[in-house]
Amino acid sequence: MAVPAESTIDLDPTDDPTHGQQQFTFFNRYYDCHCYLPVVCFLTFNDEVEQYLVAAVLRPGNVSGSCGAIGILRRLLRRLNAAFPGVVFRVRLDGGFAAPEVLEFLDRQPRMEYVVTWLPTIL
Repeated sequence: MAVPAESTIDLDPTDDPTHGQQQFTFFNRYYDCHCYLPVVCFLTFNDEVEQYLVAAVLRPGNVSGSCGAIGILRRLLRRLNAAFPGVVFRVRLDGGFAAPEVLEFLDRQPRMEYVVTWLPTIL
């Protein structure tokens, strides 16, 4: 594989509804159920359509969307920078990741672009 010019990292939380008495399952008001709230991380290179799953972390259902994001990004960026020096990284996050500490972490990274999307809840 040739060294890509850019790479996009997508972080996305997803609800995993639970039933019964599983450990660390809690009620999540946004999803209106007892659930786990895992975060998954996908990687794409240049303009490729393919997405590669590079991380999946199981989290309790009552954590904030940004919980664990810095740790995932720190480890992933360390490995990506070593494998692809000079590549521009773009991180796409949903609004749940828009915590000051996550954005400050991204601001400190070299060759980093990021975008946070937010979709209002329509009732």
